[in-house]
Amino acid sequence: MTTKKLLTAFLFLLFFCENTKAQTYEKKIDSLILTGFGNQNEPGGAFMVSKNGKTIYRKAFGKANLELDANMTPDHVFQIGSMTKQFTAVTILMLEQQGKLNVGDPISKYIKDYPSR
Repeated sequence: MTTKKLLTAFLFLLFFCENTKAQTYEKKIDSLILTGFGNQNEPGGAFMVSKNGKTIYRKAFGKANLELDANMTPDHVFQIGSMTKQFTAVTILMLEQQGKLNVGDPISKYIKDYPSR
């Protein structure tokens, strides 16, 4: 077998394995999300999962607007206001409890390009 054919076969195998892994992730994530968003005629949500900075899953389910019968899309913009502050606070405290951060540290320790005053 020539080097070119061997390289082509290797790249095909690599692509096939990665593609199969991605499909497995997609099926698992779909099944988890569809337990709560299985009815496509109810209010929906948009979901994204990333690994090492690369998006491995991005989908939307259900309706963005029931009155207009508009489907949710992954690009939908949500007006959430201040609803997430308490979740962020609890998450930070859990990370501190696990020894992964210290609330007394400057934020630039964890977000390197955070602007300084």
